[in-house]
Amino acid sequence: CNVCHQTSGFLPGSFDHSGITENCSACHGAGFATGKPEGHVATVQDCSVCHNTLDFPGAFVDHSSTAVTSVRCDSCHGVSALGKPTTGHLPTMEDCVSCHTPGSFSTGIFMHAETYLSQNSCGDCHNDIIGAGKPVSHVPTVLDCGACHSSQSFVGGSVDHNNPSTTTQRCDSCHNNISALGKPSTGHLPTTEDCGFCHTPSTFLTGVFDHTSTYLDQFSCSFCHNDVIGKSKPYSHLSTSEDCGACHSTNSFASPFVDHSTSVVTSVRCDSCHDGTSIIGKPSDRHLPTTEDCDVCHVPGSFTIGIFDHGNSYL
Repeated sequence: CNVCHQTSGFLPGSFDHSGITENCSACHGAGFATGKPEGHVATVQDCSVCHNTLDFPGAFVDHSSTAVTSVRCDSCHGVSALGKPTTGHLPTMEDCVSCHTPGSFSTGIFMHAETYLSQNSCGDCHNDIIGAGKPVSHVPTVLDCGACHSSQSFVGGSVDHNNPSTTTQRCDSCHNNISALGKPSTGHLPTTEDCGFCHTPSTFLTGVFDHTSTYLDQFSCSFCHNDVIGKSKPYSHLSTSEDCGACHSTNSFASPFVDHSTSVVTSVRCDSCHDGTSIIGKPSDRHLPTTEDCDVCHVPGSFTIGIFDHGNSYL
């Protein structure tokens, strides 16, 4: 008896478990020593399968064994063993293995293709408690994640720019280079007008500017038409420092008009412009061969009628 008991008192007894590696149930639960407490995992396995025979508070379970894989995780986890937390967990009746790797609950991978999604909105879980929510730089919106993102990937989002929730606010409330791509820092018209003033929602590759806008009163044409923001004069254009609006309509550049009575025109030879390259000049096949300037015979601004002075020394 004195191997386990003191001679002065038999209660309690101290048993040296060193060397005991199996058959715990021969004593524990057989009337000789304490057995499994209430709430213990329901099992017929020997104590040594999960417990160290020298220390019972800590238990380990081989989750790959058929005894584990043949039953639902929550037949133990949540009853006899640690289960899902009461707060911060996805509300679901699915078994733990639907999202978690057996043996490890620290991380979970949710299968977004499950029919469970059809019953709930993304925001029910993506609320920064159960799952990650919108980042600080996200477009300000009360729409559910699925309105713009695929349930399989949140990296790229697509926005229906025809949606009333989008069309009722300024484009740059999102397109501000923080939440979404905005106007470039260089090469863009300096303006406080909203993007939709020139661009078609959902495509910013091309812009159509309303040249009748009073906004133009603040700028010269060349302020934008500089080959950075907008196209400027082509290489074959008449050499001039005048602003585009001096000859062109702000709505159409196809047909220019020139006031030939201005000093800018009358102070130079006609053929400095009308050289047949920048602007139409004298025809090569039916014009009098002469080096005289055009206005010797023609009225500036009109070349359809020419009046030749037959008393001219040229004859």
